[in-house]
Amino acid sequence: MPPRPQIERKIAIMGYRSVGKSSITLQFTENRFPDSYDPTIANNLDVAAFSKEFEFRGRSYQLHLFDTAGQTLPRFEFRNIHSVWLFFKDEYSLFPRSYSVGVHGYVLVYAINSRKSYVSFPLLISIYANFNLFEVVKVIYDKILDSVGYTGDVSVVPIILVGNKLDLQQVEREVSADEGRKTAEKWKASFLETTAKDNHRIRELFERLLFQVEKAHGNIRDTKESSCILS
Repeated sequence: MPPRPQIERKIAIMGYRSVGKSSITLQFTENRFPDSYDPTIANNLDVAAFSKEFEFRGRSYQLHLFDTAGQTLPRFEFRNIHSVWLFFKDEYSLFPRSYSVGVHGYVLVYAINSRKSYVSFPLLISIYANFNLFEVVKVIYDKILDSVGYTGDVSVVPIILVGNKLDLQQVEREVSADEGRKTAEKWKASFLETTAKDNHRIRELFERLLFQVEKAHGNIRDTKESSCILS
């Protein structure tokens, strides 16, 4: 009997700048950690593409990973809250439309030692006492749902929320594991904390996402596996 053909899956890696998206991608696809910070955008790329053959539950997969360039706000003064919202809504170009077609799953990354990567962009608008800072991961999450045109049960959109740089938890942690877990639960997403530097739980990250992807496609009926875990 000839071997079964590989299953191809397309995965987008998204998040704020400097959270370790490229490090996670390189550890998974090439088993290496970059020696220095080399942002995707430095190479004039919005998206860097990688591929990886991967065995999961007895099947062979060809995973296509798209590492998106993270962004920060430009250094100019916003005149009011409305202008801030318009920037987020129209200018925060996280994932080009040309790459968004056919994405099967999303890895949404923040750094546990950077609250701004999880909670807010570095905005100080002191004249608005009741202004709630925009949540970066929430903005990206909404962009994902918008890109797939989905407004129904969000649990069918495979997403894993990843708190990276766990190796810094003893001295620099700013976002607790409980915060990440509760956000993931709210979105019906999976949750995991990782250390790309030490290749800690990187394989598990993609196993968990792939489980969600195949479950969404009706290829896995097991519903007992927990979607959210703590470190």
